[in-house]
Amino acid sequence: MFVSVFEHVGHQNVYKLSQSPDATCDGLVSASEGSRTMTLTKSRQPSAGCHFPAWTVSSASPGRRWHSLDGRRSFAFGQRVLRVHRSQHGDQQQPELRVTCIQELAQGPNASTIVGYSTSGWWAQERAET
Repeated sequence: MFVSVFEHVGHQNVYKLSQSPDATCDGLVSASEGSRTMTLTKSRQPSAGCHFPAWTVSSASPGRRWHSLDGRRSFAFGQRVLRVHRSQHGDQQQPELRVTCIQELAQGPNASTIVGYSTSGWWAQERAET
């Protein structure tokens, strides 16, 4: 276990973090001094730069869903966003995974290679609903 100290730097999306070498606070004076120091910078969420292939999204049946063979996941393709829904277990709803199409590297009649930006968790699901 490590003990750490962090501080938010001004109005930027930057955080400074320092860790102690052990599970004590010995040697931790500030977020800039310690056994290990880090500067964390929050990156911007990239915007959609491509579309998913036409064979995944059908204009004849909007909101087309694909399902995994075991039935545990369903995949809902939009033109730019893929939503992966996990099956429910009892009363607990599983968080959603959301993938935004960023760049298409290769495309063929039966396969495509795409770079995607994924977000997951409760906030991804709430954000998608608003």
